[in-house]
Amino acid sequence: MKTLRFSIQGTWTAQDFTDYFFALDYIYSVLAIVEIEQDSFRDWERRFEEFDLMFYKMLGPSRRFRHWLAYQRTAAPGFHQLLDTSDVPRSFLVLESSERLRVRGLEFASPGHTDLSGLGKAMEQVKDIVTKLIDIHVGSDERRTRNEILEEDRKAAALRNLREYISILKDLGYTEVEIREIVASSNPAMDKLVQLTNRGVITSVTERVDDGEG
Repeated sequence: MKTLRFSIQGTWTAQDFTDYFFALDYIYSVLAIVEIEQDSFRDWERRFEEFDLMFYKMLGPSRRFRHWLAYQRTAAPGFHQLLDTSDVPRSFLVLESSERLRVRGLEFASPGHTDLSGLGKAMEQVKDIVTKLIDIHVGSDERRTRNEILEEDRKAAALRNLREYISILKDLGYTEVEIREIVASSNPAMDKLVQLTNRGVITSVTERVDDGEG
């Protein structure tokens, strides 16, 4: 598990916090399932190799049998998809309570912070996405060209980052159309993050030492 501290400042409404936690939870959950898919696929591959070796010894190096095994490797991953692209939020139910995004601490002040924890790779990617949005905001402000960097451009950049992170799903049996649907489902969450970083109320994301609590 990895814990991140999101530093915040300025005026926040109750709706701002609702949007903030919804956005982070949604993006994290997508990335967490991708992380779990990778781990489970590696485990599946290991078991398949054991199965392959056992039957190879029994049946010999038959060309027909080798062809069947090769087909199963490409066909089987599609039957184990955890992300239902027709209803992505429903897929989040596969996350166990220990794998969900958790609030570890919150201090509301200006400045203040929220500490959130979750699966390591997914949290690292969340950190990267939010940090890049902050960098775009700060950079545009420092150059006094904020109006030149449109909100839609920021969201597009964030969605491109997300797409890069989940592109590994193509190797796990997902189609290009399904990956596009997953990215599209993240649009509302990205909208909310872009709006918050555009206001300058999220200032940084840093890694915290996890105390190991469940």
